[in-house]
Amino acid sequence: MLMLGGQGLGPLEGSVARIVGLVLLLLATALIVFIAYRVFQMWMRGTLAQKTNAATA
Repeated sequence: MLMLGGQGLGPLEGSVARIVGLVLLLLATALIVFIAYRVFQMWMRGTLAQKTNAATA
């Protein structure tokens, strides 16, 4: 995979590949933040243990 950077990516060369990579990185980061926020909300409400069938103390 790392060798593709030196050999070019066909139509996705240079700045286009960087923009696509940056957009994908930003979308993945936003998705992770959203999921973490939802998990934290469920944990604060006490519904996380019920939804995951976790043991409660």
